[in-house]
Amino acid sequence: MHGIVAKHWRAFSLLLGLLAHLLIWMLGPLAQAAPAEPPTYLIGPGDALEITVWRQPELSTAVTVRPDGRISIPLVEDLPAAGKTPMELADAIEARLSPYLQDPLVLVTVGSGLGDLGQQIRIVGDAVEPMAIAYRSGITLLDAIIAAGGLSRQADGNAAVILRRSEDGRREIPVRLADLVREGDSTANTLLSPGDVIVIPKGFFTGEWHVTYGASASQTFSDNIDQGPSGDREAGFVTRAGPNISIRGETARVTVGLNGSLAGVQQIGGDDEGVSLDPRINGTSKTEVLQDLMFFDLRAAISRQLLDSRQSTSTSGASIANRDLVATLTASPYVVHRLGDVANVEWRYSFSPVLVDAGNRSDVFSHEGSLTVDSGSAFRSFSWTWTNRGGEEVRSQNGDITTASTDFGARYTLWQGFSLLGGIGYEYRDGDGSNDNNFDGMTWRVGFDWFPHPDLDLQATYGRRQDDESIDASLYYRLGPKTTLRASYAEALQTSQQRAIANLGRLVIDPITGELVDEATGQPFREDELFTFEDATTRTRTFRLNAEHRSGRNTFRLSGLAGTSEGGSAGDEEFYRVNLAWGRPLSSTVDLTASGGYQRSDFQDEDRTDDTFNANLGLTYQLSSNARAFASYGFQVRDSSASDESFVENAVTVGVTISF
Repeated sequence: MHGIVAKHWRAFSLLLGLLAHLLIWMLGPLAQAAPAEPPTYLIGPGDALEITVWRQPELSTAVTVRPDGRISIPLVEDLPAAGKTPMELADAIEARLSPYLQDPLVLVTVGSGLGDLGQQIRIVGDAVEPMAIAYRSGITLLDAIIAAGGLSRQADGNAAVILRRSEDGRREIPVRLADLVREGDSTANTLLSPGDVIVIPKGFFTGEWHVTYGASASQTFSDNIDQGPSGDREAGFVTRAGPNISIRGETARVTVGLNGSLAGVQQIGGDDEGVSLDPRINGTSKTEVLQDLMFFDLRAAISRQLLDSRQSTSTSGASIANRDLVATLTASPYVVHRLGDVANVEWRYSFSPVLVDAGNRSDVFSHEGSLTVDSGSAFRSFSWTWTNRGGEEVRSQNGDITTASTDFGARYTLWQGFSLLGGIGYEYRDGDGSNDNNFDGMTWRVGFDWFPHPDLDLQATYGRRQDDESIDASLYYRLGPKTTLRASYAEALQTSQQRAIANLGRLVIDPITGELVDEATGQPFREDELFTFEDATTRTRTFRLNAEHRSGRNTFRLSGLAGTSEGGSAGDEEFYRVNLAWGRPLSSTVDLTASGGYQRSDFQDEDRTDDTFNANLGLTYQLSSNARAFASYGFQVRDSSASDESFVENAVTVGVTISF
């Protein structure tokens, strides 16, 4: 009997042991998941405290902890508060009040504040304004980023780290902020601890990028595809189709703007009958290679251009007749630094190839090094800039051209908005095929800058440079919120390739619209040659006028251009051009545009004068959010003193564009 009882007792004991182990196994995760005791709040500098002394309203008060960590209240002065809990501070106040009150009872309440420095959550880094937030039980990484106003577009969120105190000092905890904030990945969220420091760096390519792919196709009919004279007219059809791309990017270290298209062109009829390609690319970028030290600028333009201004091209722009491919690029690395507390210094090198798809024009590879030192912001009423340049234009034909110059320019502000300008220097030029364009000697200039308010800026200088006396002037005037006026006058001694490089330097990204515009006109950038494109050096004088006015849904644009070119192998040229354009949306899906222009060209060596009139009417229809149809009519007539150069042309174009 005793053996049976013992046997059953052992079985019962074994069952109890199994049940105990099962309960431990089941309750173990719950015990582990129990929340840790939250840290006690410690008062810190800047905290707003409510101090209540029971039955003593005259001693009760609100106080802010001073930067030295102390507080002062009635009967209690310079009491240390930072680093104490509210209960510890209440006990300390009670001890200070004991000589004056019998058994004082004090309550301390924290109204607002960040707490002790060792408990705060701090957020720092290149991509965020430094800030601190109060720790609270259960606060997460997402809570902290929301309190900081979110993740900036330049932030490299997935490179962020948490610096957390440990027994061995501080340790880095990688976090995936970009996945958490931008992708909504909750697995990237994490609990924070008192004293955590969140470091958010800037990303090299992290920011806003907008890439739009598209394609377009059009069909053009011209009743005079070669712009032939009366009696020699021939009709033709031009079909264009191809892809395009638009890129806009802005990060902490990179800014990019690019428009590109490649059209396949098939022409039926005319001298250029057949199939060809018509590429068009405009782009500019600026990259901060090493923060605040080294930068890299890049500009590029590729298009077909009318190289001989005596010739003509179709008013529709669809034909490639008389237009040759020109590719211009400027790559420019540079280093900037501060020379003590006196000046800013920039060291720059520029490489600028100009490639021309025409056998009688040179391909040019220009090299230029420069050193610029300016007074920066240290000088107020008087500022100065010292510029030194040296370069060489390596040409495939007609020899290389070497240039060098040094110039010291100064600005003196007489009164707010009006400054005197002046400069003196030396320049050298050699290697030109014409000895008249090789020189060395002193340069000088005087002028003024009138800038009374942000809506008006007038600048003009007169002096001697490039072996001749010259004037340069520019005007920007905002007549009202809807009307702007820009004008400029410039003189230059250049080859056509140098002029193409200078034109490319005006390509900028509009800071408001993000579009590629001509800095001198504020209008969409066009890489076109004003005068005949030739290797010989010419002295040009150019006046530009651009005005824009918006009234309701109407937009009016007026542009004018006047210029002369002297000394080229093709002879002296002079022309005047004016164009007026109007645009208006007829509805939410239909836009109407119209323009008209006149140009007078005088080729003095040929004793030839051309008067050209043109008019264009365009209509676009938004088929869908990413598709647009368009139709246009163009009329062009040229009356020339050379009778075989007079012509009349009518052209009609219909097409469609699609974006992806």
